[in-house]
Amino acid sequence: MNYLKKSGITLSLVLLILMSVLPLAADGGHSEPANVETSPFSNTTLFLLSIGLGIVVAGGRQMIGGAKLKVAQLAILALGVMTAILHLAVGMRGEVLMLLNGLGYLGLLGLLYLPINIVPSNWLQPLHWLVLGYTIVTLAGYFVLHPLGEYSRFGLATKAIELLLIVAIGMRIKQVSGGKAVQYSTRQRATSK
Repeated sequence: MNYLKKSGITLSLVLLILMSVLPLAADGGHSEPANVETSPFSNTTLFLLSIGLGIVVAGGRQMIGGAKLKVAQLAILALGVMTAILHLAVGMRGEVLMLLNGLGYLGLLGLLYLPINIVPSNWLQPLHWLVLGYTIVTLAGYFVLHPLGEYSRFGLATKAIELLLIVAIGMRIKQVSGGKAVQYSTRQRATSK
């Protein structure tokens, strides 16, 4: 089995573990709302919702989009949507920076994976690098803004998703730069062969 297939299987297994462990880790096993005054949803519910939406969006894009996406691309889409939903949920609780961060993820993912030609093909590789940098800054920003010992389970669980997103983006960049892909585009173009 080649490297990319092994990576896809590994990533799939990690996603399954994530789906079963992270919702409980976010609440510490409790199902009470994270902030009763501003949120009717518990952290567990938010994680399950983000996982479900991530899978539905990635699967839906695979079904309706022109070109079929590779495992790394599906992982980027699913993990990116999960991260965006979690940041938007925290943003709806009153943290504007998190709301903007979630919207930023949605915008970047839309540019990469909407099945319409918004971005020229030659911009897609730099766009993947931009998403990678954006995710690294978001991940590091959590630890900069929260002093040691003030990390929440919800925050750490979200950072675990972002770490997997970084791995998936790295896999995609490696797929393309390794000569495995003839064209970088995630979409079929009339000019491609």
